[in-house]
Amino acid sequence: MSEFDGLHERQYTDLYQQDDAPLSNVRKSGLRFLLYASLIVFSGMIAAGIIIKVPRQVNVQFVLKGNSQETVLRFAESVFVEKLYVKPGQIIEKDSPIVRISSPEAAGLINDYSVALTNLQLYEKSETPLHTTQKTSLNLQKQKYTAQIADALKEKDFKVRSRKSELKKLEQTLDVATKTVDDIKKLHKKSYAADAELREAELKRTNAQDALNRAKDLYTKEIYSLENKIKQLEYDRSLANEDATKIDIESTVKHSDLQNQVHSALSKLNNLYGQFTIDNGSLVIKAPAKLLVSYVNDADKQINGGSVLVKLMAGSSAMYASASVEPQHIGNLKSGMEAILKVSSFPHYNWGVVHGKVNNVAITPDDKGNYPFEVQITNAGQLDKQLQIGMNGELSVLVDEKTIFGYIFEKFSKVIK
Repeated sequence: MSEFDGLHERQYTDLYQQDDAPLSNVRKSGLRFLLYASLIVFSGMIAAGIIIKVPRQVNVQFVLKGNSQETVLRFAESVFVEKLYVKPGQIIEKDSPIVRISSPEAAGLINDYSVALTNLQLYEKSETPLHTTQKTSLNLQKQKYTAQIADALKEKDFKVRSRKSELKKLEQTLDVATKTVDDIKKLHKKSYAADAELREAELKRTNAQDALNRAKDLYTKEIYSLENKIKQLEYDRSLANEDATKIDIESTVKHSDLQNQVHSALSKLNNLYGQFTIDNGSLVIKAPAKLLVSYVNDADKQINGGSVLVKLMAGSSAMYASASVEPQHIGNLKSGMEAILKVSSFPHYNWGVVHGKVNNVAITPDDKGNYPFEVQITNAGQLDKQLQIGMNGELSVLVDEKTIFGYIFEKFSKVIK
């Protein structure tokens, strides 16, 4: 049954109004709009392809390593940890306290060191001044003997000069007396001189000879006495010098021996515990340099022998990222290129990234066929005190930067070649 059944012809013919306006044809304007829009988009794409540069990156996995050895604090015997002064992640300065420990062996070594140091201090306080006084006294004696020797030499020189002059006069007197006797004897033979005159001349000659002999004996005795005096003074001075030398040697040897005992006891402590100070029978271990505390064993106060107590390392600037690149990318990798590190333990959208520079690019592959290289950290950013050896993540190196058309032409040229 039709929907027009039961209707008059006028009724259903009026359903279509004769004066309704026909719809306009918009296909041409739509096509024109689409054409303009396409031209604009295409022009934009061409401009973008010419102007906008797209970086080419090499992305590889990395592992953080340290370029300096860790300083591990552990002891041969069991020690008791009295106090810890550090915590992981803390940067400590040189000579800063790390831990205070005690042990029976440490107590024995500390006692040996204290006894040796006390003996040295007592010696320097009492014996050294005494030896100095003795040496001063002996030096004064040496000076006294030297002065007396000088006086004796002067006296001897004066005696020699004066006695020589006296002896010369006596010798001249003897010569005159002898000549007189000879002359009188000649006259006596001719009976020109009496016997008494001859005897008197001979007596004078004998007296002159006796005077000369006595003067020579006296001169010899005086010179001999002075020479013996000088020899005795020189001997006494040499004894004083020997005594001073002996005291000096004994003092030096004793002082050196006590110093060696102190150094020996100190060396034993240094070899076992490193840099330290003693505090009421305990050892306070100190940092040898400015370091980063990477590990602290604070689980128990009693640390067994050989167990690691504290690990120290250089700061994050001393770390480097170790990675390797596949052969197809090694030609693009050069030392000095900027690198960005995203550490897995610290999401980069919260903590940021770590910046570095490519370094030590290998020229031969490893056993896996890849080429190892390193990235030296230049700026750790927010992770300056957070980075630790063994952390990993993704490393990106910007190796090239071209426009979109540059990449298209590159691929096109590869296809042609």
